[in-house]
Amino acid sequence: AQLKSNATHASYNVGQEHLALYTALRDALERLVEVPDNRFAVPHFGRHFDFVRFCWEKYGVPLNRAVYVDIGCGGMNPYARMFTHLMTGASRAYCVDLAPIRDQGGALRALAHLARAALIDPHSIFGAYPITNREILVNLAGFDLAKLAKGDAVGMNFDRLCFLNTSVSTTGLGDVSTDVIVSNSVLEHLPSVDDALAEFARITKPGGFGMHGIDVRDHRWYGYPALHPL
Repeated sequence: AQLKSNATHASYNVGQEHLALYTALRDALERLVEVPDNRFAVPHFGRHFDFVRFCWEKYGVPLNRAVYVDIGCGGMNPYARMFTHLMTGASRAYCVDLAPIRDQGGALRALAHLARAALIDPHSIFGAYPITNREILVNLAGFDLAKLAKGDAVGMNFDRLCFLNTSVSTTGLGDVSTDVIVSNSVLEHLPSVDDALAEFARITKPGGFGMHGIDVRDHRWYGYPALHPL
């Protein structure tokens, strides 16, 4: 109610008290939302990158100068996962989903949030992956983090990070143009997995990789936990 009311206060001291309360509320909310289940939170992308780091170590999946495609990135925070790959040296990334972007400004601000965390403490996102904040800053060439923090699209480098509002079976990307395709809880939703795999094969370079997490539970379980997960 106070936030919706007039910004003026009865006195300077009352105004300071209100601002202190607002600041405490902001800090409390930040602690509550910075959890792995929040698709805008740093721990969420740290959990995703932990699997990427495993694939990099065990199978040699490339990061530096690689072209990535995120299949089924979602419309809520579409750019963020691929932005973490750009921070580690990927040259370009495409984010593919049938759903349009819900809030472009919010999606851009989310990138600044991730960049801030990575530059302060690379371990917070990249774990044991060997990268410094100086290297991260170099890898973000072409992005204006100050403008992204304001939700301003001028700060975005759309040549390096692009959203494609299309089907995963018809990405429109060039033949043998992609080094790595990733997806998380997507393949179990597709009406034709064969069509999607044919598209993946078409756009992947010889020797390229696919990293796909498949959710082996009935998705109705998320809304009705009394159901058996299978």
